[in-house]
Amino acid sequence: MDFPKRQLHYVNKLYKGANSFGDFVSKAMQVDSEAFKAECEFASANKLVCSTFLNWMFDDIWSSGTWPTVDYYLEPKQIYYQMKKSYKPIIFSFYEDEKGFTHLFGVNNTLKDEKIKIEYYLKTFEGNLLEPKKCEILLSNEKNFDLKLLIKKTKPSNYLYVSYLINKEKRTSIDSNKFFSNYYFKNEFPFATKILNKNHVDIKIKAKTFVKSLFVNFKDNYKYLFSDNYLDLEKGETKIIHVGDKYPIDMKTLKFSSFRGLK
Repeated sequence: MDFPKRQLHYVNKLYKGANSFGDFVSKAMQVDSEAFKAECEFASANKLVCSTFLNWMFDDIWSSGTWPTVDYYLEPKQIYYQMKKSYKPIIFSFYEDEKGFTHLFGVNNTLKDEKIKIEYYLKTFEGNLLEPKKCEILLSNEKNFDLKLLIKKTKPSNYLYVSYLINKEKRTSIDSNKFFSNYYFKNEFPFATKILNKNHVDIKIKAKTFVKSLFVNFKDNYKYLFSDNYLDLEKGETKIIHVGDKYPIDMKTLKFSSFRGLK
């Protein structure tokens, strides 16, 4: 099975197909990014038995819709931003073991032990907390934190959530069986833009609902640097993304894509 057919297979299997070419591209890149997250973080969770994780093909050698992180025109795909999150020196996230159970894990790839407070729970897409838990962990480079959650399958309307602070920066990770497949997200996110100058803009986004895989895009996206992108936003969460570099920004080309449709 060649790569486009494989992409179409998973778009049909996980997301009930695509209703346009743009919808197919959005969902195919979603599959690519979520698969990378699962593979990379599984390797990190098992770093004492898995010494290396190699991401194949960073960029394209011709224009195509395959798995590289950066396309032929040097535009970062969604996976580029997911890679930055998954490769942070200290992360907490989730993985599934060979028997289908979900684990919460923590990895410290620095040379210094860190005492970290974490919160984790099941959460509904409406923002309700189920079984909230808190703990403080001394995380070292020599041993991962690993907690078996005795969960084999979350309900379609629930997902797992962990939050923690690193140098006063709040970080989060979420998880759901089968990449949040077959669940409809409303994805309501009013936004406002603040133009700082012709080359720089702040985009303030407020999530009225749970928003999965929000991707901010301009024409010729490769020209700009983003403070963050490819976001999962909790209901009620506000995020400011700074965009800019040495090129003027054409605000008329601003577009948002997210899992379950285009805005």
